[in-house]
Amino acid sequence: MLAVMASAEHRIPRITVKPDSPLKDPLVFISYSSKDKLVADKVCRGLEASGLRCWIAPRDIMAGTDWGGAIIDAISRADVMVLIFSGHANESPQIRREVERAVAKNVRIVPFRIEDIPPARALEYFLSTSHWLDAFAEALETNVQKLIETIRLLADTRDSRQIPPPLKKHTGARLGDDAPAARDASTSAWKRPAVGGLVAAAALAALYFFVLRKAPPEIATVNFPPVIVAGSKDAVGTVQFSAGHDDVAEAEFVVVSADKFEPFTVRPAVAGEKQGSIPFGIHSRVPQQVTLRATLVDARGRRSRPVSFSFEVRQPAKADTANRSIEIQMPQGFKLKLPH
Repeated sequence: MLAVMASAEHRIPRITVKPDSPLKDPLVFISYSSKDKLVADKVCRGLEASGLRCWIAPRDIMAGTDWGGAIIDAISRADVMVLIFSGHANESPQIRREVERAVAKNVRIVPFRIEDIPPARALEYFLSTSHWLDAFAEALETNVQKLIETIRLLADTRDSRQIPPPLKKHTGARLGDDAPAARDASTSAWKRPAVGGLVAAAALAALYFFVLRKAPPEIATVNFPPVIVAGSKDAVGTVQFSAGHDDVAEAEFVVVSADKFEPFTVRPAVAGEKQGSIPFGIHSRVPQQVTLRATLVDARGRRSRPVSFSFEVRQPAKADTANRSIEIQMPQGFKLKLPH
């Protein structure tokens, strides 16, 4: 993340986190490449409009403060890191350092993916168990709302940072009489947050088991010829899939880039199949380069992660007639060649 000053129209009031104050709401550290600053500012405004507290550079770095030290301090205080993940972030050494520090300090990371690209190896090592959110298939506002729900869900399970009240000091001859009551009160004060945390953890575990555990389908790979001929019959491809909790109901194909191509949907007959392949056919009359994005949808509307694939539509090859001729055998042994 480079030191780029926020413009006046995107400036948001600075927040201050006191080291010794208890955290009532989760603090969200927003990590982003300076080339994605417009998206990061929109995400920050959306989170703060919902009541979440955000730390984002350069807005929250005090003038005259060491840049690297301010970043480390903010990550140390954060409950959640939101990583605006893009091609720029994928190549940024600063992003890798921030993610590594977050992992080292047990800060939960939510990659907010704004481009359909896999993470580089240096990031994949740290992000393999993170809660990914794909934010490139729908409007940014819709995905920010999903991000807010994810952050609040994670915040409900974070460790309590409340400090129990100190034990009362007793003096005089009645120390022995008051000690049991003091111990009971102090023990109760210590147990209340622990019991509340256990109840919340149990509720979250039940939510995960009965709701979140119902996994969506997954695409293993999409097989399709790299080149097809314009105007020919359908070229056949397949989507290799694994079903989630419910059967696969549809395979959607969205156009990422093409000169002239329409999106389409396939409704496969794969009820009851946990693994298999879904065939689909494609033809085009226009020579062009096409990139499509395939997504599976189950019977309850759960969607797989999209997988993109590309192919080229070429003009049909023209027959070579330059040297073609017809040979006719004439009487008296003469031969006559005529152009075909």
